[in-house]
Amino acid sequence: MPNLNKGKSIWSLPYILMIAISLFDTLSYMMVVYVITQYSVDIGIKASVASIIVSAMSVATLVMRPFGGRLLDRFNPKKVLTIAFAGVVVTMLLYFVAKSFVALLLVRILHGICYAITTLATVALVGEMLPIEKMGSGMAWYGIGLVTGITLGSVIGTNLYFGPAGAKGLFTACLIAAVAAFVLCFFIPNKKKAPAAPAEKLPLGKQISGMFCREALPAALCNFLFMFAQAAYGAYIMVFINSMGASVGAIGTFYLVWGLALYVARPLAGAIYDKLGLSTAMTFCMVCFAGFLVVVSFTTSPIMTYAAAILGSLGYGGAMPVMQAAANSCATPERRGVANSTQLVGGDVGSFIGTLVAGAIVGIFSIDGVAVASSYRAAFLLSLVPLAILVGICISRRKQWGKNAN
Repeated sequence: MPNLNKGKSIWSLPYILMIAISLFDTLSYMMVVYVITQYSVDIGIKASVASIIVSAMSVATLVMRPFGGRLLDRFNPKKVLTIAFAGVVVTMLLYFVAKSFVALLLVRILHGICYAITTLATVALVGEMLPIEKMGSGMAWYGIGLVTGITLGSVIGTNLYFGPAGAKGLFTACLIAAVAAFVLCFFIPNKKKAPAAPAEKLPLGKQISGMFCREALPAALCNFLFMFAQAAYGAYIMVFINSMGASVGAIGTFYLVWGLALYVARPLAGAIYDKLGLSTAMTFCMVCFAGFLVVVSFTTSPIMTYAAAILGSLGYGGAMPVMQAAANSCATPERRGVANSTQLVGGDVGSFIGTLVAGAIVGIFSIDGVAVASSYRAAFLLSLVPLAILVGICISRRKQWGKNAN
């Protein structure tokens, strides 16, 4: 693919705007995600069905991603992003009045549809702004908005909801963040998009295949195996640390160390990708994440726990921009929407299957039907299998996935 941006710096006003938009988008999402289960119970929804409301957004996001990629490739990405954020603003308003299971379920589905498009569109637009040889570093620094949003969103959301502000204060803060992202969209330069070719009536099979990008399959495979492996961590790390008798303060410090390490992990992994390619960068991230799973499984002191947090951050935080960069580098500008959706769908499917497998492992290793620390430890250690498979693939494909392989 011709490198139209060769020699350009990654830093520009539109690029900085995209970092800010990502920050506000992530804030509006993260402030809700940690308390939605408790909110569902508080408005009278049974805890046994609250999980359906929680997962509804994830399912809607997964289903919408392929369609979102097609939208971005056929229409102006800035306009698609602006309309999607208008949808997020409407969603945040609807949270105020959704007081039943059906109403809240529909709001979560709408939120998932809009969030699928905003996350795809921001990455695709950033990809258009970056020179190919700096795609890894550019995606890494762009992710600082995401990292900051995750760190601040979880803290602000829980403090607002469980504090005097309550649900209204929480949804007001989410609405303000969504409006800020929506307004910033108007300041993104409006890049003219080549008119789409006249639509042909294609067989259903070709229409479906057109929603995916073959060139992005290496990134999608990496994301599938990695998210499969990290599913056990995502589902059980909190209860595992609790089962080890850690204090609330220690858990908070664990996440603080993890979050701070992300500011190093993302730029470092992006620089490795730019210099050495997908294979080496993913191998580095997977070795770090494997180290995290081993260390956290056998931790006996706070120092070991915090060391595990650093390793986990290097692995998980580093892998994200590497896979985003690989998806953007392999596709022509008019196919970047589909390329990004292909990569993300791989991760969504891996996370879904991995969560089911991790749950089964915890069940198998439970004692008299009760999960204990060793149950979660088994799930973490068996997650090393997909990581080992991914490392093996990366090593065997080092020539194809090396520097400038895309």
